[in-house]
Amino acid sequence: KTEGPSPFDLAAQGKAAVSTGPTHESVLGQMNSTASVLGDLQTQLNNKNLNLRQSQKYLLRNKLTSANQNIRTAAQKTGADVGPPVQQFNRKNPVNKFLGLLADSQNQLSNAQTKIKELNSNGMSMNPGDLLLIQVKLAKAQQELEYSSVLLSTAVSDIKTLFNIQL
Repeated sequence: KTEGPSPFDLAAQGKAAVSTGPTHESVLGQMNSTASVLGDLQTQLNNKNLNLRQSQKYLLRNKLTSANQNIRTAAQKTGADVGPPVQQFNRKNPVNKFLGLLADSQNQLSNAQTKIKELNSNGMSMNPGDLLLIQVKLAKAQQELEYSSVLLSTAVSDIKTLFNIQL
């Protein structure tokens, strides 16, 4: 027989630790970290020698579009005006399209942060369900953005390797 806590004991301890719900401050912190990831992605995309393979373009387009939709949904739940959805850019360069998605995501996060700060300063609160939904959408967006960041890091690393090869 093994000694130590049973799974039921661990579950009971976990319930006591999860007694508080999301707060305005926790959502603002999550928005700040998401904005930081967006800034890093913009920096990576501004590499002048960046050359993406078709599979990388496809993955980036899907991940960045999905992240943008999640961020727009989270911003809408805060009560911020999200405006019309991002138009698909007709430019030939896909990097410009990706930068447009990231810029829109930054704007949406900024509007949502402003709205939550207004609620804080007015002493108003949001529905805990909406705060939880915002956290879930932001977490999903962060996951997709971090995947995109890893993908771009690989592409930039490939470029550096190519330039270091001496013929």
